[in-house]
Amino acid sequence: MLSGSEIVKAMKTQRLWETLSDSARKVMVIDGKSLKPHPRIAIKPFNDLQLNPNSYNLRLSNKLLIYTGDELDMAKDNPTEEIQIPPEGLVLEPGQLYLGATIEHTETYNLVPFIEGRSSVARLGLSIHLTAGFGESNFQGTWTLEMTVVHPLRVYAGVELCQIGYSPLVGNSTDYKGKYQGQTGPKSSQLWEEFQPRVHEVLGGAVGDPSKLAEADFR
Repeated sequence: MLSGSEIVKAMKTQRLWETLSDSARKVMVIDGKSLKPHPRIAIKPFNDLQLNPNSYNLRLSNKLLIYTGDELDMAKDNPTEEIQIPPEGLVLEPGQLYLGATIEHTETYNLVPFIEGRSSVARLGLSIHLTAGFGESNFQGTWTLEMTVVHPLRVYAGVELCQIGYSPLVGNSTDYKGKYQGQTGPKSSQLWEEFQPRVHEVLGGAVGDPSKLAEADFR
């Protein structure tokens, strides 16, 4: 539930949006031509051939992570195994979560980055993120991809798997100092860090007590 100050801020943002002209609203997603060069965006390496009208294609690296335990636990650092995608490709299997990563390292300042799967990839039944395609302003690093398939699919390192786009911010930007800042390669969930000790403090040590979950701040 939004706090009073957050509601006021949202209302101000909505009023600002309503005052924009139709032409101004159309620039809420930065066009592809503006991505090179752009003073607040860095994509390394950059290749003109990966540039789209409103986005830039990102490639899949040759490293994947899979969880090795039979059961995953939010409060624990779950063990993983790294696997390599060989030159002949690797068949992904349904029912398995694969954590991939982009080859490209991106840096974004005072803009909001977001990634989406490419249409051609989606038509093969491959999802590249599970509700986690929205990035933070001032994030720096490679992107971890939460990959699942609906039927066996052979994938290859270097394929242009997803696309990154950018939206302007309304209001002031703050530096992102989260647990994934500066990541390289695929990185498993670090949610367990929030249980050590912040969640235990908020919940009085009773992590599994549903009556106290509403009091926790998981932002």
